[in-house]
Amino acid sequence: MNVILSHPQDSDAIWLYLELKKSHVDIELVSPEELLMAEEWTQHINNDEDQFYIKTKKGLEITNSNLNFLFNRTQMAIAPIWDKANEAERQYVQSEMNALMMSWLAQVSKKGRIYNPGKGYSLSGVFWSKQQWANAAYKAGFNSASSEAMALTEPVLVVGKKVITNCRNKTLIEHCIKLSMLAQTPLLEIYINKQDETQFVSANTYPELSKYGAKLITILKHIIYEN
Repeated sequence: MNVILSHPQDSDAIWLYLELKKSHVDIELVSPEELLMAEEWTQHINNDEDQFYIKTKKGLEITNSNLNFLFNRTQMAIAPIWDKANEAERQYVQSEMNALMMSWLAQVSKKGRIYNPGKGYSLSGVFWSKQQWANAAYKAGFNSASSEAMALTEPVLVVGKKVITNCRNKTLIEHCIKLSMLAQTPLLEIYINKQDETQFVSANTYPELSKYGAKLITILKHIIYEN
């Protein structure tokens, strides 16, 4: 089973789902809200056993043995049933649900089947400050961080070990892949200075997918079937 995990309002996730379906990929579109309201959710976490079983109210069953690939776009974990609760209750429930979702995503990521895994307090990819990104970009080989306000930018999308870009600079591609690896975020959009490809401008773990079109679909199909 292959799953896109995204919020109902995520139009790019819907686009991705429809395009993969057109390409005859066996894929399910599931929301975090749907998982959190599951009919059954069981996790076993210890040294000898690391298993999970989730059954949604629609009857979809997700287990550690049948989940092949998870495309994760989760931004928050909160079930709609708590929308009318007071603020203190909502914050408490959200912290508990975040912890539950993070523990499950960690289980999935143990087999490398997730783009992107949760990191730190973020449920999908790292959530770094501009300075943290700049430091990581320097370690990845970029010469310097450019001011976002001053630079004309060019997007580069890293998808695992593949890159979608208009640039043909092999060194730039290597730097982008290395930055993605340092961030432990296999799906990463990187903006570089269009006038100087050695300069990093910013990074985004929640990119607009549709602008990468058929190239992205081709790469994801390869990754899904490779697993």
